[in-house]
Amino acid sequence: MGLDMYLIKKDLVEPDQISNEHVVLYWRKANQIHHWFVTNIQEGVDECGMFEVTFQDLTKLYHCCRSVLRQNERAPYLLPTKEGFFFGSTEYDQYFFYEIKRTKVELRNLLATFDFNKEKLYYTSWW
Repeated sequence: MGLDMYLIKKDLVEPDQISNEHVVLYWRKANQIHHWFVTNIQEGVDECGMFEVTFQDLTKLYHCCRSVLRQNERAPYLLPTKEGFFFGSTEYDQYFFYEIKRTKVELRNLLATFDFNKEKLYYTSWW
């Protein structure tokens, strides 16, 4: 058991008609990333629904990751950890910064290749 988090791509077949779902990014117990999505996408409500993510949202998260990696002391302000049952460590340790770096790289690739005109992107989590 633990915090599992996903960015899911859904293809748009026709306007307002969605088919084909694919996981494009997965995290496990990266509670700082989950906290960012809860605060910025889910309007502060921590629930296991599906929440649409825009290009602007991903860009904002990408810049937060980049800033934290450039100035580690900004981590508690830009990407604070979040306590929760099975959410993993809340320490600003090697694992914390590894997940930030991995997220930054994955988001850079996603921002360069994802077609927001033909596909929709959603965040969801489960614990």
